[in-house]
Amino acid sequence: MLAGDTDSLYLKMTEAQAKAFVKDCDGFYRANLAPYNVDMSRFLMELEYENYFSSVIFVRKKRYAGIMTMFKGEASDVLEVKGLECMRSDGLGYARAMQRRALELILRKRKPPVAEVVTLIETERERVFSGTLTVDEVSMTQAIEKSVDEYKSAPPHVRVARHIRDAAEEHVERMNSGDVPIPAT
Repeated sequence: MLAGDTDSLYLKMTEAQAKAFVKDCDGFYRANLAPYNVDMSRFLMELEYENYFSSVIFVRKKRYAGIMTMFKGEASDVLEVKGLECMRSDGLGYARAMQRRALELILRKRKPPVAEVVTLIETERERVFSGTLTVDEVSMTQAIEKSVDEYKSAPPHVRVARHIRDAAEEHVERMNSGDVPIPAT
C-alpha cells in the first residue's frame, strides 16, 4: 500500500527536475498497480507540480515563509507566509508589518548582507524605544468571547482582561476592608 498523510511535499530542486519527478512518480504508481488489475479510476493518485518557491524558510511544521514564483502553474511573485506572527490577527499591526518587512528583505535577496538586516532591526528598535510609534501601530482591539478563566492559552488580550479583572477585584476588596476611603456624594 502506498499512502501519505499530507497533501503537499516540498523538495529542493529546479522547476524542470520537479516536473520530471511528478511524471516519474505518477508513472511508477500506475505501473506497479497494473499487475493487480486495479480499477485505476477508483485508486488514482496524481501528483501535480503547482507551486515553486525561489527561496523559503521553514520555521517548523506548518510555519514557513517563501517567495512563490509560480502558483498553480501560473507565474507569480508573492511572499507566501503560513503560521507566522505576521499572519495572526491577535498581534500588533506594527509587529506584523515589521516581521513581513524582515522576511521580504531576507527572502528576496536570498543572502542579504547581515548589516542590512541588523540595520532594519536596530532602526525599528529605536522607533519602539523613542516613543515615536503612533497609537494605531501599538494598539489592538480583540474581543473576549467567554470568561477569561475558560481560555486554555493566554494571548495578549486575555492577559490584559485578566489583569483588569484582578485589579478590579483587589480594589473592591480594599474598599470593603476600609483601606480605601469611599468618596462622599
